[in-house]
Amino acid sequence: MTKPVDRWDQGYYGNMTEQDDGKFVLYRDYESLRQQLKSSEKELEHQRMRLAACGVVALANTRESAAKQREMLPEYWSASCADICAAIDREMDLREQLEAAKQDKFNARESLAASMITHGFATGHGDTAEDLLAEFISQVMEIKHELEATQTKLHRQAKAYVQQGAQLEAAQQRVAEMSELLSAVTRDSNGDVYCEPVRNSYWFAARDTMLQQAAQEKV
Repeated sequence: MTKPVDRWDQGYYGNMTEQDDGKFVLYRDYESLRQQLKSSEKELEHQRMRLAACGVVALANTRESAAKQREMLPEYWSASCADICAAIDREMDLREQLEAAKQDKFNARESLAASMITHGFATGHGDTAEDLLAEFISQVMEIKHELEATQTKLHRQAKAYVQQGAQLEAAQQRVAEMSELLSAVTRDSNGDVYCEPVRNSYWFAARDTMLQQAAQEKV
């Protein structure tokens, strides 16, 4: 004989047999499992939405799109989504730094090219600042070699001018001596033209010759 079981505490009013009690326990467990499944499905859908939010946020690659894509309900925000946002921010920062570096490099190239043209240097086919710098160094070295060759040539010319100056000075000295002799040219009492210094030099020379001959005869 089955024993009546009271289930007032379970929301069941009336007498139940032990067999009925077993069915009630199974039904209660079924309801519990069904509620857990429903809750799990709801949580799974929540996590799916969080995952979708991560994918949407990951597609943003500009400041404007990133700000727009991050507009979401608080329940869809997660730590993983925050990590993705941080990674995207770092990527955008690096991209902006790269663009700034490219712009600085371009400005340096333009400034160098303008300076080279202003000072009479050819830019050649330099597409980058490095190419322009190499072209500039090449032209500077060429100018340096030309200056060295010109310096050597000028040194030789200066040396030749010094030699010519010495020759000119000797010629000027000779001209001065000739001018002095010409100023001493005069006529004697017989009307003959003579130069007193020259005549004296001839007289002294003749005297020296005569003295040498007399000394030789005594010997």
